[in-house]
Amino acid sequence: MAIPHPDSETFSVKCAVITVSDTRTRETDRSGQLIQQSLKDAGHEVMNYCILPDEPEQIKRQLTQLSEDCHLNSVQLKI
Repeated sequence: MAIPHPDSETFSVKCAVITVSDTRTRETDRSGQLIQQSLKDAGHEVMNYCILPDEPEQIKRQLTQLSEDCHLNSVQLKI
């Protein structure tokens, strides 16, 4: 028998979604769209979405910039 968690309060998380791809666009990034929709359906807010090329320095810069945004609670990185 499963015991429910005592903290059943729901909450909303402010998220950023990053797709790393050299070929995807906003129109062809199906998994990025799915991640965003799943987050929204769960009551979360997508504050930022971008597609970055597979360039480590550019990814690092974007993650650094997002980490300085005190309004975000989560970054979803899809590689």
